[in-house]
Amino acid sequence: MGGVCDSNHRRDLWRGSLFPIRKKIISQKSFPSLNFISGFLTGIALFIFSSFLLAQSYLVHNYYSRDGLLSPEVHDLLQDQEGRLWIATRGGISVYDGFTWESFTMTNGLPGNYVVALDQDEQGRIWALIEVPELALVYYAHEKWARVPLNLRIEEKTSFNHLKVINQEKKGLLIALGTKNDGLFIVEGGKSYHYDSFPQGKKRVTGLATYQGNLLVATESGLFVLVNGQLDDTLVKKFPFFAQGIRGLALEEGEKGQRLWLAGSDWLGILEGNEFKILKQSLSFHVEEGFPYLILCPDKKGGVYFGNPLQLFHWRARSDQISSLGRKSGLIANGATALYLDREKNIWIGTLRGLSKLVSERFANYNENQGLLENEVTSIQELKPGWLIFGHPRGLTHFRDNQVTTVSFGRGLRSETRVLDLFKDSNGKIWVAASDLGLGVIDQTGKLKWLSPNKGLKGRVFSVVEDGQKKIWVATSQGLFTYQSGFFREVASTQFKNLYLRKLFLCPSGEPVLVTSSSGYFRWEGERWLHYECLDNELANDIFAYVENEEGRVWVGTLGGLFQVQEGKFYPVNFNGQKISHPVYLIMPDREGGYWIGTNKGIYHWDKQHLRHFDQSLGLAGDEINRSAGFIDSQGNLWIGTNNGVSCYQPEEDISEGELPFPLVELREVKVGTKSHPPFQPLSLKFNENDLIFGFRIISFVDEKKIKYRTRLLGFESEWSEVRPLRELEEEYTNLPPGKYQFQIQAQNVWGRWSEVISSAPIVIHRAFWTTWWFIVLLVLLGMGVYFVIFQAVTSRRYAQKLKVLVEARTKELARSLQEKEALLQEIHHRVKNNLQVISSLLYLQAKKIKDEQDRAIFEESRHRIQAMALTHEILYSSDRLDQVSAANYLQRIIDALFRSYLGKSTRIKGEVKIDKNLYISLDEALPCGLIVNELVSNALKHAFPGQREGKIKVWCTCETAPDSQGEKQGVLVVEDDGVGVPPDFELNNNLGLGLKMVYNLVRQLEGEIEIKRERGTAFIIRFPLGRKKS
Repeated sequence: MGGVCDSNHRRDLWRGSLFPIRKKIISQKSFPSLNFISGFLTGIALFIFSSFLLAQSYLVHNYYSRDGLLSPEVHDLLQDQEGRLWIATRGGISVYDGFTWESFTMTNGLPGNYVVALDQDEQGRIWALIEVPELALVYYAHEKWARVPLNLRIEEKTSFNHLKVINQEKKGLLIALGTKNDGLFIVEGGKSYHYDSFPQGKKRVTGLATYQGNLLVATESGLFVLVNGQLDDTLVKKFPFFAQGIRGLALEEGEKGQRLWLAGSDWLGILEGNEFKILKQSLSFHVEEGFPYLILCPDKKGGVYFGNPLQLFHWRARSDQISSLGRKSGLIANGATALYLDREKNIWIGTLRGLSKLVSERFANYNENQGLLENEVTSIQELKPGWLIFGHPRGLTHFRDNQVTTVSFGRGLRSETRVLDLFKDSNGKIWVAASDLGLGVIDQTGKLKWLSPNKGLKGRVFSVVEDGQKKIWVATSQGLFTYQSGFFREVASTQFKNLYLRKLFLCPSGEPVLVTSSSGYFRWEGERWLHYECLDNELANDIFAYVENEEGRVWVGTLGGLFQVQEGKFYPVNFNGQKISHPVYLIMPDREGGYWIGTNKGIYHWDKQHLRHFDQSLGLAGDEINRSAGFIDSQGNLWIGTNNGVSCYQPEEDISEGELPFPLVELREVKVGTKSHPPFQPLSLKFNENDLIFGFRIISFVDEKKIKYRTRLLGFESEWSEVRPLRELEEEYTNLPPGKYQFQIQAQNVWGRWSEVISSAPIVIHRAFWTTWWFIVLLVLLGMGVYFVIFQAVTSRRYAQKLKVLVEARTKELARSLQEKEALLQEIHHRVKNNLQVISSLLYLQAKKIKDEQDRAIFEESRHRIQAMALTHEILYSSDRLDQVSAANYLQRIIDALFRSYLGKSTRIKGEVKIDKNLYISLDEALPCGLIVNELVSNALKHAFPGQREGKIKVWCTCETAPDSQGEKQGVLVVEDDGVGVPPDFELNNNLGLGLKMVYNLVRQLEGEIEIKRERGTAFIIRFPLGRKKS
């Protein structure tokens, strides 16, 4: 049960007597709900402070069950590390992020709905203490609740109110549970301990805190420290008034370390280090038995909020004043059950009626709820220090020492009636310009007296001032007047004719300045009025406000914005690049050299470095500032009158430019289809995974409805999107092309403060394989190949078609030419044949005249030879082909002609012809073959069968494969007879007659061979190559 620090840590501070500890294993009992409502109705608590202030209204947002709160009875509050607000209620736990509400009850993880306390450990886990239906301790981690066993033995009446979880370095978790009536319970290391012996039997624990590494326990008996498992009362002995009881405590973590805020029965103080300091003493307040405690919450500005369910107060350190906060301040209730200051310094106030958020006390606002006559404040002036007078449309309000007194002008007033101007003269009297009611004067006692119309003043009164010469100037609807010696005198000037003289101002030298609604302004210099008018902007001539500093710089507030007049020309005022271009009604210098500029959209503050804007959303009473309603009182308080009340600027409650918080932005997920991915994990996606949804959360509780944001998806767009209000928590991109992307988001709160840019991890959407470079190159090559093939095919087809046409044309031409040549060749063959026939006929006729038989035989042989040649040409020109002839037809006709010529009708010599019908021989082969057959058959007919000898002559011709050749064909021509044969001494190469010599030469012409056989008669065998061109 030791503390989180070592034994030497602050031992001098905690040295003292120790209380006995009851260490027992205890069982758990159920706890009945407390009747807070009954206590609230029967108890009355009154806080009375010496510096009590009238309750003002502030910038407050209230939350009810209809907004998402599980129950209006709030018990505890905290903000987690992500910025979300956790709210413990009677009905469960509500979690609010400014946009959505999340609820935890028994239906989704809690063992009970009655949650009395919350805490957050160093790991960011949220702890919750639940009382009903039974005592339970749970923590939330990894989006689910886990229960911690307590094993406590508690009385039925025991009621718990505090929870503190401490991470001890060596001993693990220490869990402290405070009660309202049964002391302190400690759970550590699986064991439970009960501390219930306190002085005077006062067992209420009013607060728990971890201070300097130890657990501090505030009780009605004093302030104690848990050291080594025992409660140390050193602090009670060191500071005896602690023994009167500690009503509440709160720990504040600051730049200088920790300090502990404490509240006693009549004091507020701070424990810092070993020193304790009383901040506020002799506070008298009475509490009833139901709420004998105070809830404390430091404001991080040196002050503290404190209260109980009946009332709530704020002590400001700088002004040493305590202000009351309640329903008149805009809160949902007059007291508080829980207080929490978030990271943006909004104070969250849990009550029995709901939840309030006090955004800022920068402007303390007063209106009808605080007792003012009317909400609209048209003018402000100070009668005496601490005594302010507010002008309204229908009367006046005296605000004196936080007391309000109203003066009504009565009923039945005209609509134009309003207090347009209040001016305090050198005698301390306040002049009241009240339009159609005329001009009034408030004396030092606060009494209002209206000046009689018969004093010379005419028209509705718009404005009044006193110049440096103590002359009163009054602007009315009838002109400009001065007041001296009890009478008004009109300033005769044609320059003011038909002009609306809106308001009078004073320049530093004390001369009056008169602004108009349409003609610029007039400045009194010496003995004349100088006119200043904008020539290029009509709106700049409609002037509401005028201010001139000691250096002579003039600013005018106009319907067209804020202008500076320099050398008679109007120039828009530039604040580091910013301009105010909407109507400006008020320009008021402050004591630091800056300016407050009232407009129809709130008020601007220029502090010589920054231009800040405030409107109703930032705490100002209203958005429209009235032209005579800016005032700095004798105490330095800045008052601003608006259409909805008057605001008092409290600079100690403001935040400087450098302290302005920025919104928290969290990227939560990246959705790809139905899958969710962590946003900071690089993603590699397929080409069809190109619909992305980015989920995010933006938290700024200053004004959740005024959050704006912008996004961009780098790789898809380089510029930011338009700044737009937060309406949804996701950004969707569809049908993204392949590429590398990174999502970025930036948020802006109502202050205009931008968060840092939050970026996702890189996201790569890959190309489809058919869009990759290698596939494209392959596709191009394939396309080129296909194109080439198609081109070649088309080209070849075209070429083939063209060639076909050409071939057909050439073929036709060749065919025609061939036909012509064939016809010519046939004609030649025919003519040759005819010529040979003529020669044969001449030889025949000549032979008839020759008496010598031998000579006639020579002529006959010659004629037969010529007929053989003629027969070749006859066959050729009558044949379909001119390049070859049928050997069978050709040789058969030669043989038949020889038999008829030599034998006539005789049959003693038979002829047998066997020639292959499929054998065709060329013209080069046909003539030699025909002459050879003619000679050999003629010789056989003449010499082989002398006398009347009978016999046979065989002629056959065939085709065969030549021996010792590569399949070359050769013709075989055989002429055989069974006659008497040739002489034995016959040699083919010798003793050749003309006929055989021809045969021998013809065989050589055929490149063939001739063989003679003498077995039975004579056989001539001639072999010659077929198809070979003969030389």
